[in-house]
Amino acid sequence: MTFGACCSPALANYVKNRIAEWFVAEHSDDVKAICKNTSVDDWLQSVDSESQMMQFAETVKRIHASGDFEMRHWTSNSKQVMQALEDDCEGLNKCISAQEEVQEKVLGLWWLAGQDLLTFVVKPNLLVKAPKER
Repeated sequence: MTFGACCSPALANYVKNRIAEWFVAEHSDDVKAICKNTSVDDWLQSVDSESQMMQFAETVKRIHASGDFEMRHWTSNSKQVMQALEDDCEGLNKCISAQEEVQEKVLGLWWLAGQDLLTFVVKPNLLVKAPKER
């Protein structure tokens, strides 16, 4: 695939979803997560427990790998999840503690990992004022 071409993101999403569909019979929840919670190369997932996330992430990682999509640059606010995902990308993965005031850009939003909140930034000086009525 040619990176930088206008069609590349759409093609990557199409191929990613088609590959995921190969696994729908055995991993339907994981396939839903891939298709609904992934945009180009960013996957955002929230679950109720660390053990559930570790299992989810390993399966999603394996499904992507079957199509030569390498998942890397993992970020989590769980040290246990990050330890389970350690691979050859040492130094690229980040575990963010609850005490840290770190903002990560995620799918066009900002994730305050320590508080586990999604937010956005408004720059008032960039807002356009409507013209006054006469």
